[in-house]
Amino acid sequence: METAIPVFERQVDKSKFKEYVLPTDVRDAWDWLMPYLWDEKYGTPGFASTNGTSQWFTFDMGESVSISKFKTWQATDRIFRGESIKRFEIWGSNNPAADGSWESWTKLVDCQSVKPSGLPVGETTEGDIDYAKRGEEFKFPKGSPKVRYIRIKVLETWGNGSFITMGELGLWTSDKMDK
Repeated sequence: METAIPVFERQVDKSKFKEYVLPTDVRDAWDWLMPYLWDEKYGTPGFASTNGTSQWFTFDMGESVSISKFKTWQATDRIFRGESIKRFEIWGSNNPAADGSWESWTKLVDCQSVKPSGLPVGETTEGDIDYAKRGEEFKFPKGSPKVRYIRIKVLETWGNGSFITMGELGLWTSDKMDK
């Protein structure tokens, strides 16, 4: 009988994360600051952006890795509603263009948040809330390129808000740590 060997995976060290604001990125607003995305506090406040039609933001992970998994937690005061992200893309780069253009970026994955109950916006079950509080996981394709900078481009929010919110995030890699 063959024994399955577990896949190695580690969380990317959040203590190395830093804001990396490019000219076309949204800024944080209402004292919901970008560093709250990686402060290990899963309530509110989290990150909230300025109003605008184009909603994306960038940060530096502090190391170049091949991402295997992304996990996000919704702001607890607006689970599956308002400005919580619903449909988004995650892009990566090792050398972002200083002008904020997309030429130096590679799309890594498309993501779609799913409400377990399927109820309309504004209606949630305890199961929906518990699911959101555990964080929602998104897998990356095997062999994703190593990147240092992450750019999250939000395409849709749960309540079609004019800005975005996110409570916390985490990234995982199968890469071993450099010694």
